[in-house]
Amino acid sequence: MIPFKIQSFILLKVSRVMPIHRLFRSINLFVMVGYLLFCAASPAAAQSTTSKPILRPVSVAGSADALDDRPFTKDLLDAVLTFRQLGLRDHQEALDRFGTEPVSRKFAQFNKSVFSTTDAANSWSFFFNTSVYAFGAPDSPRQVVAFYHPWCDVFLLLDWEKKNGRFWVTDAEIVLGDWIRNEKPVSMNPAPPWLEKTTFGPLSLGISVGQTIAAFEKRFVKQSRGGFRERLPSLKNGQALNEPNYRLAASRLLYMMLKIEVLGEQVETEGRLSDLWMETFRIVDQAAVGDWEALFKVAHKTLPTTKYVLKKLPPEKFRDLVIVDYYVEHRGWLVFLAPVFDAGFCFSLSFEPDENHQMHMRRIDFISFPVFYDHIVKREKKS
Repeated sequence: MIPFKIQSFILLKVSRVMPIHRLFRSINLFVMVGYLLFCAASPAAAQSTTSKPILRPVSVAGSADALDDRPFTKDLLDAVLTFRQLGLRDHQEALDRFGTEPVSRKFAQFNKSVFSTTDAANSWSFFFNTSVYAFGAPDSPRQVVAFYHPWCDVFLLLDWEKKNGRFWVTDAEIVLGDWIRNEKPVSMNPAPPWLEKTTFGPLSLGISVGQTIAAFEKRFVKQSRGGFRERLPSLKNGQALNEPNYRLAASRLLYMMLKIEVLGEQVETEGRLSDLWMETFRIVDQAAVGDWEALFKVAHKTLPTTKYVLKKLPPEKFRDLVIVDYYVEHRGWLVFLAPVFDAGFCFSLSFEPDENHQMHMRRIDFISFPVFYDHIVKREKKS
């Protein structure tokens, strides 16, 4: 069985001046309001501090060599990396280079069904830039590669086939995580499942990603034949794919993109967002120079295990962080940051109000997706 590793696909350099993704300004504002009324999810569950992350040491080694033992990795990895780099600039250029005609038609369908209210090029750039990826079994001729957006719980499944000495994308599908975990959507809640939990937000996110990738492995690594449609027969249900699958995927991705845009546009005029921005930038700046003692005096609720891990991380891990999600409430703020060059983990900053209702960062969490995956796999083996 091939061990799972999450690789980094975030290769673009991000300015140190602004720790957020590039802004998305081609959104139809009228449709935006309708979507937000439909997809707005209460972040209350993400703010709860009734649970704690898994208390176990984590490996902080890089993941660049994680796939060296797979015979197909070099050629396929090069192709996938190039596909993603092109997609960051213009997804059509990526399709022209690697997509077959049926896949080009499929992406055109995605543009109408999932990204109909946004600029498609910006939307795909956002998706690729904030997704991790996983490989299925190295079958010949078709090999499954998944881009997975942890915060939205949305998959892009791709079949890659080697023809005439090079790899091509021969099939593609966008599905919610429920299709991988349960073979079909089981929830109509527009919020991703990690937000439905009542536990601490970073813990819920880590568990959700671990469970989802473990389910992906069972379906696409342990089952050894065929492309993703053969190994996921429920995809034959075209009606379910369109409704509610595409609609929910669209609402989740649009909601996320709008939040990032609002943060960039209103940071100078909206007090809470401005404070969140400045405090986040200050913390990242301190972490980038290794000023942990000063940070931990403020973030005194940070777990001892997390402190140990953070001190072991090289400072450059904090020099290129982007805000990938955030929640602003009167009883607390929660910010998620991901490193530009390694999407296998993320950080979260938890803010709490003082007696004067001023927010202060009180806790830092390090969320390693492979660690949660390993924990869930080991637990399943014992049960």
